[in-house]
Amino acid sequence: MNIVMLGDSITEGWDGSVDVDRPEAYFIQQALNMPTTNLGHGGGAIIGTQSKDLPQVVSSTDFRQYDLVTIGYGVNDFDGGSGSIRELTDTLNDQIQLIYESNPDILLVGILPIWGNTDAINANESPAGYGWDELQDAEKDVYISNGGIVLDWRSDPVVTPNNFNQLLGDKWLHPTQETYELLGNRIALFIRQNLCLSLVQFDGLKDNLNQNFTNLNNRLTNLANRLNVSTSVIEPVTSDLLGLTFRNQMLTGLRTAIDDVNLLVRQLDGRDVRSINPTLPIGLLIDQHFGETLNNVWNTLDHCLFNLQRLSELDG
Repeated sequence: MNIVMLGDSITEGWDGSVDVDRPEAYFIQQALNMPTTNLGHGGGAIIGTQSKDLPQVVSSTDFRQYDLVTIGYGVNDFDGGSGSIRELTDTLNDQIQLIYESNPDILLVGILPIWGNTDAINANESPAGYGWDELQDAEKDVYISNGGIVLDWRSDPVVTPNNFNQLLGDKWLHPTQETYELLGNRIALFIRQNLCLSLVQFDGLKDNLNQNFTNLNNRLTNLANRLNVSTSVIEPVTSDLLGLTFRNQMLTGLRTAIDDVNLLVRQLDGRDVRSINPTLPIGLLIDQHFGETLNNVWNTLDHCLFNLQRLSELDG
């Protein structure tokens, strides 16, 4: 798996005087044992027309080479007031969509800005008129709505108003080498825990899923024949990466199975069996609850099909 990191000077590894020898990308590559390309640019922003800004970085990057992208912009937009919060989120969303157009299977990790000792952050107001938390919440919503996971430092911050003199090289915004190590290792741990990398590596997952789909097809077909109705065919998953294509195909198959089960429930008048509406993985988000949610869907389908089979045999 290859990782590419997009972002500003903190992604780049600037400490306020020089680029450090080991930025976040170094520690991520070491911790995850995955090649990591650092495309961070000092002063980069979500809204902008320079080569360092997100739209230009996206347009100049071949995302087909990568399996995972991290995006870590925002503080320069906030401090500089480069546009309204709506313009910022629209631009971020548009650029993510362009990344997906280049590589629909790429995994997305949004990294929210860390706290800094800037005038705008301390005043809690960007020159464009929105607050620090408003920026973070808005970015977070965009990442989640696009199927990404989000590292939100606010719940467990590294840099705070109480320790920035020790952790920021310029006492303003840019981390020391030691702080970059803390940040990089935290990002790597977040990716490992929240993207379920054992699943991302795909060992047996696709085969197991398609075997389940085959079994569902057989059970649904046999029951439909008994009841003289027709059901749909659950199409197999063809994608070889646990990205948007895989997840869309998986959810399409599950929705087909749910619709067919509910069709059979109606055919049997629902006696002792209710229609089902199990919770599918929200927003295509692969997080620590992904596997649990998926198992609950399978269990719900299996339980309902068992009861339907029992009822159909009684009717027969």
